[in-house]
Amino acid sequence: MKQRLKGNYLIVFITLFFLSLEENILAQQFEFLSSVNENFLGTNLSTSMGFRSKALAFYAGPKYHFNSLREDYSKKNVFYKRGYASSLKEHLGFETNFHYYLPYKTSNFTPFLFYTFQYSYLSNRSTFFIPVYSSPDLVLYEKEKVIFSPTSFYENVLGIGITCDLTNRIQLLLKSGIGIINYTNIDNRILSERYSFRMESKKNYSGMFLWSIGLRFKSKNPV
Repeated sequence: MKQRLKGNYLIVFITLFFLSLEENILAQQFEFLSSVNENFLGTNLSTSMGFRSKALAFYAGPKYHFNSLREDYSKKNVFYKRGYASSLKEHLGFETNFHYYLPYKTSNFTPFLFYTFQYSYLSNRSTFFIPVYSSPDLVLYEKEKVIFSPTSFYENVLGIGITCDLTNRIQLLLKSGIGIINYTNIDNRILSERYSFRMESKKNYSGMFLWSIGLRFKSKNPV
């Protein structure tokens, strides 16, 4: 019983602490940004804390990668939409954002330009159909599922977005952009003759597209 009361007191204390922290942070023009992002590797959720000064804002924080059962073969690239986290360390990554809010604000909408950087350290899960027998009129393939060892990914994206006021403190945020993703520490098996046909001429970068939807928790003095 005493342990339960202590637990309840702890929950109340933590709740009050974060509420007071939020008020102090917002008063100092700090902001929070949380968004769901669809990128080259798949889908992730990012939560960032930032600071703005007039039209400029900077955000940084962790992101969490969601594993997907689908495998997209619309591009001949072994990494496209097949990021697969095999541990908590791989689920977690890092994101930074720079926003420049354009001076064209309407009553509810504000457009902005942005730069986003995301770092991921992820394994890769892919399905291959390997030819095991061929004759003039018959080819047999063997289905093979492979999880490759983790690769480091660096995404750099430029784009445009818009915010929409939901309340005095909360905005809906939509953004999309294009950029380049670089990858290093590639599993040697990917470059082997068995799988190399899935690489884009064995380049260590690819073009990419990003779109995001999220919420921006702004300070008392809005942009």
